[in-house]
Amino acid sequence: TKALELRHQFVTFPHPDINQGIAKDNIWTRFVLAPSTQHPKMFLSFENPKLNKVNVYIVQQQRVIDSFVIGDHFMFHERLVHHNYFTIPIQLSTQYPTEVLARMEQKGNTLQVPVILYSNKGLLQQIEKSYLYIGITTGVLGIMCLLSIFFFITSGYKSLYIFYAGHIFTILLWIWSTEGLGFQYFWPNSTSLATRMGPGVAVLNSAFFISVMLTFCKPYDNKSIFRRYLQTITIFFFIWAIFPFLSIIDIDNHKLTRTFLTTFFICNFLSVLVSIVYLLQLSRKHKIVLFYFYAVVVTLISSGISVAKNLGWIIIEQSTSSIVSTGILVELLLMTAAISRQFNIYKNEREQLLLDNLAKEKALNQSILATQAAERKRISRELHDDIGAGLTQISLMSESAMQQHHNQQLNQEIAFTARSLVASMGEIVWSMYPENNTLEQLIIYLREQLHKMLEYSSITNYNLQLPDLNDTIVVSNETRRTVLLVTKEIVNNAIKYSKASNLTVNVQLHAN
Repeated sequence: TKALELRHQFVTFPHPDINQGIAKDNIWTRFVLAPSTQHPKMFLSFENPKLNKVNVYIVQQQRVIDSFVIGDHFMFHERLVHHNYFTIPIQLSTQYPTEVLARMEQKGNTLQVPVILYSNKGLLQQIEKSYLYIGITTGVLGIMCLLSIFFFITSGYKSLYIFYAGHIFTILLWIWSTEGLGFQYFWPNSTSLATRMGPGVAVLNSAFFISVMLTFCKPYDNKSIFRRYLQTITIFFFIWAIFPFLSIIDIDNHKLTRTFLTTFFICNFLSVLVSIVYLLQLSRKHKIVLFYFYAVVVTLISSGISVAKNLGWIIIEQSTSSIVSTGILVELLLMTAAISRQFNIYKNEREQLLLDNLAKEKALNQSILATQAAERKRISRELHDDIGAGLTQISLMSESAMQQHHNQQLNQEIAFTARSLVASMGEIVWSMYPENNTLEQLIIYLREQLHKMLEYSSITNYNLQLPDLNDTIVVSNETRRTVLLVTKEIVNNAIKYSKASNLTVNVQLHAN
């Protein structure tokens, strides 16, 4: 009855997009459908997947012949036509105009409701077209997501690809939410989530986008004032995105939703302006940053077109979601190109580093081989000079001793030479042990050898002044052998020729 009383107060709205701005109260709309003899049975589609609750009245000849209740406050399976938009069947008169009165309880969201009349065939074609568009978009985003996983596994910039995957995933959620397919497939039994998903995911997506950009630019700048501002706004966005999903927040409250979206719009607009300045500044030295600059510009243009369309400044056939989705896809392609380029640079740097390490390892191996060869030559020379000469001397003296049975002095010389050979062999073996490559081990061994030399010598009073070492100092085989031989030679000469009764050996360490 109220619908019949109020229908005379309405005039036909000439434009197919009924845009009443942000609705503070329930809104009544009215439009008239002409009689049709060719297609009396039609489908009326309210092309907005986020209508809270709508009462639709079909009026012919001053009386209501049918009525429907639609909206995302009802479960998806309660729809008359299982479509991502709200669609109802309508029987047109062949003689009289059909009036449609719609009472929309839309509180908290901007109201844009393109209303389209379809034939049965036209509706099926529209559904196929819509699903095909969403399918292609989802496929492209899926490929990019797989690409991000590949980059994550094979690259060192792990956080970049985590944020990149988050950006793609939130884009996918936003598109499916704004096109109504999320309510159809993902959360059909959660009417509250269907209403909360759009604003929450939009803020979260902006947070991921800025995070990807900052992580991408980190190798080129890590401390500018623009970067610090963008880091702050990113943290704010991550926190701000939680609010629509809190059960204590009344998402249908106009003031709360308006405050939430207005705050996000202002902060996002400022972050876009700062991002443009930041990227232009970096692009002077790093041309690769221009990819992200173009991505931000594309996002700004697509958003500007959608806002101008919503305000009625321009008239285009494409829906707002398709405009924004197209801008997002172009933006993603530019981001992917930048990330792929950076990944290629990283791969080349890693390959060059690997080649450099291989070259260093090869040079080190050659040095080790050269050192081993020199050590083998030294050991061979000592064995030849000391051990070989000593054995030859023992052989000659043994032959002489066989001829002189009672030559006590010769026997002593043979014994002395044999002990010297044993000592020389012990020194060679000692110098070859890796555990004896420190100065501390050299001094310990030197103390033992000097005690053996001086214990039964004519020198009755001897003093070994050796330093105490706290740090491990590595000494080469050649240096250890040289110090040992020189010191023993000096002490041996002192024992033989000095005729001294006192001997002091002082070892000092200078300049490490």
